[in-house]
Amino acid sequence: FDGNGNFYSRNGNRIYAPEWFTKAMPKLALDGELWCGRGRFQEAVSVCRKHSAGDGWKKVRYMVFDAPNLKGGFEKRLKLLRMAVREANTSHLVAVPTKKCKGLNHLKECMKIVLDKGGEGLMLR
Repeated sequence: FDGNGNFYSRNGNRIYAPEWFTKAMPKLALDGELWCGRGRFQEAVSVCRKHSAGDGWKKVRYMVFDAPNLKGGFEKRLKLLRMAVREANTSHLVAVPTKKCKGLNHLKECMKIVLDKGGEGLMLR
């Protein structure tokens, strides 16, 4: 999300979200994923590829994990990102929960939980 009401794929292709979806978004560039739920990737792709904003967007949430243009380290950006999500006060904008890794065994445990639920993996910094 570019902070000006436009979503783009990681390849730079424009994603045509409806105005009601983008209107509530903060005026802040955000990095995240348009998501319909676990196991529903193809549904999200189908909704987001259309150039018309249909009812499918009611199932989509923007799961945000960074605000890359903000100054400061990841923790500072995450704090500001969470504040912006709270202020936007909309159910389709969600700050992805994070946790600090306590070591290799903890990492493996977290990965197993995600994979067991059908997830793809973890994001590490």
